[in-house]
Amino acid sequence: QWSWRAQFAWGRVKGSDEKSASPTHIDNQFRYIRNLHFRNDIYELTVTGRFDFIDPEKANKVFYKRTNKLVPYVTFGLGVFYHSPKALSPEPNDGAPNPEAEWEVGKWTSLQEIGTEGQGRTYTVTDADGNTTEESFGKKYSKVQLAIPLGIGVRKKISQRIDISFEFSYRYLLTDYLDDVSGLYIDQGYFGNDPEGNLAKAFHDRSREGGRR
Repeated sequence: QWSWRAQFAWGRVKGSDEKSASPTHIDNQFRYIRNLHFRNDIYELTVTGRFDFIDPEKANKVFYKRTNKLVPYVTFGLGVFYHSPKALSPEPNDGAPNPEAEWEVGKWTSLQEIGTEGQGRTYTVTDADGNTTEESFGKKYSKVQLAIPLGIGVRKKISQRIDISFEFSYRYLLTDYLDDVSGLYIDQGYFGNDPEGNLAKAFHDRSREGGRR
C-alpha cells in the first residue's frame, strides 16, 4: 500500500496588473495604477510518498499483484525549488524618478537581485538625543525554497505494466515572493541615486508609466 517517487518539474507563473485589472472598476483601480507584472520560471525536485486505501494483497489474495479496482490514494512529501521572478525593464524617461538613468530597456530582469522592497539595504536612524543607529530592510529572499506537496488521486490498472491516474496536488510554500511582492512599499529616498538605486526605483514604483498619474 506504500510507494515512493521522485519527480522533477518545470512550471511558469506570471501576472500583470495592467492586463488583469480594470482602470474603471472600483475594486481594481489600485492594481491597475500599481502596474506591476512578473514572470517566474520554477524548477522543482520533490520526493513524495503514496498510500493506497486499497490493499492489493487483500483485494487479489495474491502478494504484490496490482488490483483491477479503482484505487484512491493520498500523497505527501517534501520538495525544493529554484525560482527567480523577473519583470521587463521600463523606459528610463517613462515616469522614472531619474530620467538620466540608463539600463537596457525591455530586458527581463531579476527582481530579487534589485531588492524592490529595500532588501539588502541599510539606513540611518537618529533618535531624540542625536544618537544614530544602522537599520536594515532585511536580507534578500532566497531563490531556493522549500515546498510541502500534498495530494489526493485515483488510479486504475489498464494493463500488466500501466496504470492511469487522476491526481490533484496542493503545495504549501514557505515563501510569499513568487511574484516578488510581499512586504510594504518603502520611500524611494532609501534607494539612493547610484545606478543600482535608480534601477530599483524604476521597478519599485511603475505607477507613472504610460501616464497613469
